[in-house]
Amino acid sequence: MIGFLSEDLKLEEFFTPDYLFDFFSFIRDVSKNSTTKRKNQLFEYFGINSFAHERIATLSNGMKQKVSLALSIAHNPKVIIFDEPTNGLDIITSRLVVDFLLEMKRQGKTIIVSTHIFSLVEKICDCVGIIIDGQMVFSSPVSEIIKKQLWKISFFLFTTNLLFIEIWNYPIEKQLYPSCKKRAGSFLW
Repeated sequence: MIGFLSEDLKLEEFFTPDYLFDFFSFIRDVSKNSTTKRKNQLFEYFGINSFAHERIATLSNGMKQKVSLALSIAHNPKVIIFDEPTNGLDIITSRLVVDFLLEMKRQGKTIIVSTHIFSLVEKICDCVGIIIDGQMVFSSPVSEIIKKQLWKISFFLFTTNLLFIEIWNYPIEKQLYPSCKKRAGSFLW
């Protein structure tokens, strides 16, 4: 199963995080026992408990983002796709999300992250691909990009179209983009 978080994910504002979590778990065939356990875990981790029974319309943008993140992984997917996962979050919550992504990496999840924020790439990526106008134009381990300071050139030339994508533990990685070597179970396409 796949978990997906879009930068522009819209939640129905009439419902509550608690209801939406149960609903998304139900449509993904997650047992009630597992739903309760997972909801408790994610709501506590992301600080949603105090807002679990508040309507989405009353939540801050940052809290809506955290609820969206929890909903996207309610079913404990093996593949996680996040588009700009720290967008709209304060520094503390951004750190929480980054730590969560690193934990998912340690658990062997396949994680795809797209972002324009190089500091996020430095923290979570082993290898990076740069896509411009839908085409992979560059792929390299993050350490090489930092060592050669290639990120400065990329940001200067392609600020509006720069996209970093991270894939961890992807099973067909060698077929997709063989020039980026697998290291410690991680790969970026």
